Amino acid sequence: MSNVFFAQSQAVFHYETRQLRNRLREAWVSAQHGRRKPPTLKKCREMLADEYGYGLSELSVIQELTGRFVERNLMEGKWINNPYPVWRPGIYYRQLKALQYALEHRMPVQQAASKHGVTFAGFHFSDLLMCKLSQHYRLRYLDLSGLIAPFSMIHDLWTVPSFENADLRHARFYQTYCDPSVSPGVVAADTNFDGADLRHADFRLSYLARSSFSRARVDGTDFRGAVMTRTRLMGATGRYLEGERRGNRDWFIFE
Repeated sequence: MSNVFFAQSQAVFHYETRQLRNRLREAWVSAQHGRRKPPTLKKCREMLADEYGYGLSELSVIQELTGRFVERNLMEGKWINNPYPVWRPGIYYRQLKALQYALEHRMPVQQAASKHGVTFAGFHFSDLLMCKLSQHYRLRYLDLSGLIAPFSMIHDLWTVPSFENADLRHARFYQTYCDPSVSPGVVAADTNFDGADLRHADFRLSYLARSSFSRARVDGTDFRGAVMTRTRLMGATGRYLEGERRGNRDWFIFE
C-alpha cells in the first residue's frame, strides 16, 4: 500500500477501537450480563476520538485530507514511496513507549528509542498523536536531536528547538488548518538543524527564519516557497531546491 502514513494513522485508530471494544465487552461479560450492553463500534470510535482530543467527525476529516495529501504528492512525484513496512502493532507500540519514556525521563527521544530497540524510520508524527501525548506529558521536554527518522512524516506540532544531527532523509513536513485543509510546511523559526541529514526532505512553504543548517546535508532538499530570512546555510552541503516564494495553491488539499 503506497499511502503508508494514511495506512498507519487509520490502522492505529481502528486497532485501538477494536481493542477498546473487546475490553468493554469482556468487562460486560464478566459482570454477568448486567443491564447495560457493551457499546457499539461507533460509540467506541467516539470514545477513542475524544481521548485524542477530537470529535469523531473532525478526526475523520483530518485523516481523509491527510490521506489525499500524501496520495497527491506520491502521484505527482514530489515524494517517493516509503520503503519501510506499513504499520505493524508490535513496532508501533514500542515506538510509542519510547516517546513516552523519553518524556517521562526528560531524555532525547533517540536515546529512549535505542533502549527500546527501535528507530522512527517511516513514522507518522501526526497531530493526533501529539494531542494525545499532550494530555499526559509536559511536551517542553521533547528532544528530537539525533533522531533517526528517515521517510517520516512530521506535523507542525512536532517542531522543536533542535533537530541537530537528526537523520531526516526524505522527511515530509506538513501542517493542517481550520478550513480544513492540509499543506506542506512547518513553522520552525530559530530551529537548529546543524549536522542533520536532510537530503530530499520536504520543507516547502515552511517558515525557517533565523534557523541554522550548518553542516547539514541538503542535497535535493525542497525549500520552495519557504521563508528563509537570515537562515544560516553556511557549511551546508548539497544542491537544494528554492524559489516560488509565493507558494503554489496546488500544494494544498481542501475539504
